[in-house]
Amino acid sequence: VFIPPAGEVQVSLPVGAFNESVQVTVKPPTALPDAPSPTGNLTGTGVGVEVTLDKPLQPAPGRRVRIRIGYGNAGLTGDEKKLLIARYDPARNVWVPLFSTVDETNKFVEAETDHLSTFQIMSATPASTVSAAKAYPNPLRPTQGHTAMTFANLPAGAILKIYTLVGEKVRELTANSVGVASWDGKNSAGAKAASGVYFVHAQASGGGKKTFRVSIQR
Repeated sequence: VFIPPAGEVQVSLPVGAFNESVQVTVKPPTALPDAPSPTGNLTGTGVGVEVTLDKPLQPAPGRRVRIRIGYGNAGLTGDEKKLLIARYDPARNVWVPLFSTVDETNKFVEAETDHLSTFQIMSATPASTVSAAKAYPNPLRPTQGHTAMTFANLPAGAILKIYTLVGEKVRELTANSVGVASWDGKNSAGAKAASGVYFVHAQASGGGKKTFRVSIQR
């Protein structure tokens, strides 16, 4: 737990997150990078946190870290339902939106991540159509630490149906209020989906459809 001026920050590490002892440092960001987003619909708020380790490690495969960032003292304006946490990816120099939940009563945003970096509360504008829907990481590679595939640039409430190449339905997802959905790589029964290519059929509640491919490499 860390308490900067904007509001309390909590970083929750699961048991077995790392294969060896590490020192975790949680602090205000040295700077919030001026970088774009792969979805192109994020606006920074300046409220963030930097989480670093004393060793060049990341959480073990399947171990997700929960980040909670408070904003009660930040004086943010606008629709709080549009807030999310984004992770800065230094390799690509982009802010990657995470599937997030907002607690407007207690003034915090919460998300899970499989990589530690700099995080920022950002405001997202949901898309008006599914035409520019994006998925990342794609392919999903659990052996490289990927724990979920994020779908973004969707209209709020858009329905995503994931099928195998032979048309068997694997999973159905619903985009949240900022047009983001998350797939943990499992089918509707909770079993791991096999390596391979899948079709994603996206449909907006007000009409409009798009089908695209994603893949899993286990």
